[in-house]
Amino acid sequence: AGKHALFFQERVETVAIEVNEPLVALLRERGVEDARQGDMFSLREQFDRDRFGSALAYGTQVGLAGSMLGLREFLGDLAYVTGPNARAVIDSYDPTRDGTADLLGYRGDPTPGLASRVMAFEYEGDRGEILLFRLFSPDRLREATIGTPWTVETVRADGVHYLAELAKQ
Repeated sequence: AGKHALFFQERVETVAIEVNEPLVALLRERGVEDARQGDMFSLREQFDRDRFGSALAYGTQVGLAGSMLGLREFLGDLAYVTGPNARAVIDSYDPTRDGTADLLGYRGDPTPGLASRVMAFEYEGDRGEILLFRLFSPDRLREATIGTPWTVETVRADGVHYLAELAKQ
């Protein structure tokens, strides 16, 4: 926890948000200077318009959007808190790639380009709630950008995992 924030805070202003208070404390213990308890699906309530020049959503948590509509709403909120010409990087698993069905908690879906993962995490004996991650193929991510200021510029795949770079128009 915190390795990306530690890397970036040496180069640019960095704000790390985490929904779990014990993990926020851990981020701070590890040296993250601006770690806040927050929800990535409530960005408008937490940050001013145009607050950030870029955003990194790493760790496949974007899948917690739960649906194509939830993903589109997240992208709209992300557009609100990022300035003109912003960039965003999102990572996910591609359900159309061979091997994705082997992921822990994988659940197939009859809709092309979509699947789910169901899992819970435990930290120091504290088990969290059961989470439903929606897996979106890069094509489904492109579809979700329709009606938002974002376009998918590049996709870099590594097996079943991918990073998508989005540009705000």
